[in-house]
Amino acid sequence: MSMNFFVRMTSPPTRFYSSELQQIKGLNYEAIVEVRFPSPAWMNDRDYAILQTNSDNDNDWRPFSLNLSIYNQTIVPSDWENMWFWMYGRVHPNSLTWEVEPTNDSESITGRQEYTIPALIIRDGGYQP
Repeated sequence: MSMNFFVRMTSPPTRFYSSELQQIKGLNYEAIVEVRFPSPAWMNDRDYAILQTNSDNDNDWRPFSLNLSIYNQTIVPSDWENMWFWMYGRVHPNSLTWEVEPTNDSESITGRQEYTIPALIIRDGGYQP
């Protein structure tokens, strides 16, 4: 599925220095982002109460793994943190499992960790701030 969407960056993208670490070949950066899928107005009708979620929680935001190809550019973290982007891309048909190394400040965790998340694929500069 291809779509246009706004995305909220929560942190700058992380670079994969080796093509063997890339989940999707040719996409050398990955970041966890939030995409908003607002609920349609008809869902607030009493007849559809079974479909409604807890109103105390903003459930319109969904996490995705954003996969980009960024070559010959330097990533400046302040340009990406808490920034909104307009993007065009595809949603991978399956959720992918990623392996990450623990950060230096997490001494109690050893070895690689895995997380599974749906992936957004952005190619050919399909994004703008």
